[in-house]
Amino acid sequence: MEEKIKVSVPKSILDILDKDTENFLFTKETGEPNRNLFINTLIKNFFEDYFLRKSSVLKDFNNILKDLDETKKKEIIKEISKAIIKNNLDYINNEETVTFSFKPTKVSSTAISYINLNLDKEDSISSFYRSLFISYAHQPQNIREKIIFKDTYKVILEAIEKKKKVDLVMNNNNIFKDYLIYSISDSKDELYNYLIMETNKKSLVTLRLAKVKSIFLKDEDAVFSEDLIPIFLKEIKYGPQYQFYKDENEDIKVRLTPRGIDLFKRIYLYRPIVDHIQNNNIYVFKCSITQVVNYFERFGENAIILSPKKAESMIKYFYYSANQAYRKK
Repeated sequence: MEEKIKVSVPKSILDILDKDTENFLFTKETGEPNRNLFINTLIKNFFEDYFLRKSSVLKDFNNILKDLDETKKKEIIKEISKAIIKNNLDYINNEETVTFSFKPTKVSSTAISYINLNLDKEDSISSFYRSLFISYAHQPQNIREKIIFKDTYKVILEAIEKKKKVDLVMNNNNIFKDYLIYSISDSKDELYNYLIMETNKKSLVTLRLAKVKSIFLKDEDAVFSEDLIPIFLKEIKYGPQYQFYKDENEDIKVRLTPRGIDLFKRIYLYRPIVDHIQNNNIYVFKCSITQVVNYFERFGENAIILSPKKAESMIKYFYYSANQAYRKK
């Protein structure tokens, strides 16, 4: 049985690892975050890519130094490697560091055996994993999600390429049979990846990659309903985290005050894409009604939804419910 491995990393790196553990739904039966399972999964799915990155850097160094004799070349590359390691250490020393340990499991056993066999002489076990975790944490979150769910992601890409149906098992053990994956698309804020799919009842659904426990490729061809394809394309363009519905065909119009226009410029997160502006203050959107309502809820009187009626009713109900809750306080 492998012993626990201790690693010191900048606190910000461990914060990212812990946040990913939670965001990517790695939990124990008690519902608590399962950091150990997450770390072992990270190592299993990222170690090859990490070694390839290092190998690519060394290849670049060799090409740059190709005119030198082998002995001199090795000396220079060794010094450059030391400088990189020192830079990483300086980076760590300039920030609060924390030490944590993880216990290798069957999930990562093959990866860890390979790592132990191919570890550079200049590297300690701890420094290797520190560098690996830092490299992982520096990727955008949507890329990190693809790394953690590497095996699932590969099957999804295969299903899309071969145009085949799939069966899905979700984290809550729900089973979805004979689904058709049109695309996997990340949200515009680069946080998560979403499967854009047609169900076996010919309706549209979007699901987060992290919520898929397992996926099975079938031999049946995926033939998409013609009326859903324009909606798929809209979801890809405007953001798959906000699902569209077949009856959402009308432009969404929002009248902004000068203060509302200023807020719109400054509040970037979840901001819908503007199609065009009328009369300098009426912003027109073609995205999901849910996205527009969720975004403008915080604007109060500085953003008035003019149309469609469904969007207007949704935001009116939001403010009415909030008012009633405060009255009862």
